[in-house]
Amino acid sequence: AVNIISKKTNKNSYNLNVNFFSDAPSINSGHISYIQNWGNIDGGLSVTFNQSDGFDLKEVEYNNDNDRIQKHQEEFSNFIVNGNINFNFNNSSLGISRKNYFSSINTYKMDDLDGGPLADLSIVPEFELPRNYDSQTSFKFKTKINSSTLLDYCFSIEDYEKKYKYTGFDEQLWSGSYSDVHTLIISKNLPGMEFLFGFDVINDEYRSYSIDGDGDGTIDEFSIFTDSNLKQASQHSVFINNEWFLNDINITSGVRYQYHDAYDGHFIPMLSLYKKYDKYKLRSTWSRGYRTPNLKELYYQWDHPGGIVMGNSNLQPEESEYFSVSLESFKDFYYSVNVYHNSLKNMINYITNGDNHVYTNFEKVRLRGFNIFYKRKLSGNGELTFSYNYLDAHDYVLDERLNGSNFHNLNTKLTYFILDNLKARLSFKYSSPKKYVECVQNCGGDSSDDVFELSSFSLIDFSMRYDFSENISAALGINNVFDYRDPNASTEQFLTLVNPGRTIVFSFDYNLRGFNEK
Repeated sequence: AVNIISKKTNKNSYNLNVNFFSDAPSINSGHISYIQNWGNIDGGLSVTFNQSDGFDLKEVEYNNDNDRIQKHQEEFSNFIVNGNINFNFNNSSLGISRKNYFSSINTYKMDDLDGGPLADLSIVPEFELPRNYDSQTSFKFKTKINSSTLLDYCFSIEDYEKKYKYTGFDEQLWSGSYSDVHTLIISKNLPGMEFLFGFDVINDEYRSYSIDGDGDGTIDEFSIFTDSNLKQASQHSVFINNEWFLNDINITSGVRYQYHDAYDGHFIPMLSLYKKYDKYKLRSTWSRGYRTPNLKELYYQWDHPGGIVMGNSNLQPEESEYFSVSLESFKDFYYSVNVYHNSLKNMINYITNGDNHVYTNFEKVRLRGFNIFYKRKLSGNGELTFSYNYLDAHDYVLDERLNGSNFHNLNTKLTYFILDNLKARLSFKYSSPKKYVECVQNCGGDSSDDVFELSSFSLIDFSMRYDFSENISAALGINNVFDYRDPNASTEQFLTLVNPGRTIVFSFDYNLRGFNEK
């Protein structure tokens, strides 16, 4: 989509929003944002802070010195700053945006502070404390070349670094990913047709270093790489899209040529037919897909309470062929039905091997299913939304359901205005069981020994929101009303649902809007 500002405005408006939210022990957060429009220039700034003391559902006693205390959710905090400014001219616009993100994760262990064999154990911070830094900058330029031709260019860069703050010592860089993306799109309207041409360039770089945190000559954190400190990848794509209008049928077709410096070139075509009726519209889509593994899937390793996620440098590109038919209404009430079939070759996912989760290629996989979404106003002041997803994911190599997939997911939400300024909301979520197979190919012995199941779950949330004035509102609710917890939570780290149980949720909003005509 290309949005061209073609007319100067004399409007001067602003919007201030302040929000506090609490769902302890999962998260507490605060947010403030300000947006200002000066006519041809507009911009905004937002600051968000999130914090949690973490929680642990296991029934574990730590009795030994240097035992690591592993929680289902570790104690963390993060700080996010977003800013943007846009310059709007007669036929062009320029936007600049910047995001900075910082997060700290605090982990703990048992320690005999007195040093004696019978001394009491105390909880102290671990030696290695992860610190993550992310910065993103983007430039967007749009211009109307003539009445039928638009040009859209975007350039963005992102640096993401993971460092360790060693207790009593300096912070040091362990790994960092650096990327830049260029995208240019030219779109043109012709009689009975819309034409789009573009290209993009993606450059990725990934660095990792071994760290001696205290300088004693012993490596405390090894580099991800064994042969060098640097991995690089580059991908270039050229794409063309056309949309024809034949009577009341729209035909959209396109093709993308993608070249990756490690996986060579590949063509990716698509075709879509769309027809609009009096009260609904019908669409069918066919496409081929092709995705090369990213550097993190190839090389990255990171620890979390369920084990270590490990990259795989032998991954092959993922290929797919997709077909879908969808029906969507747009009058009276809203509903949509989408039926799809997706065949994949070398699908990229991970398998669990002991405490490790290793990325791998699933040689041949079929995904088929349907999605239903329904939304309508109820008599009085109510609204109901309903969504249901059915997925049949089949691994042809094992002749079994695909790792980590489930058949049924259901979400419903009922909203009702008790008063003009008092709203109640009740939501229900259901997810059917999942299973995981530790061995994917060339398995030996009884395959049932490699299978473990994750149970189904249902969650009910309830909340009420009250508007004190046009600018001030507050909400109070209960998440997980019936206090559901995964039955394996006391003994297993890897769960179908990481949830602390019933929690009280509170939020407060302050909004101030202003508008002046000059």
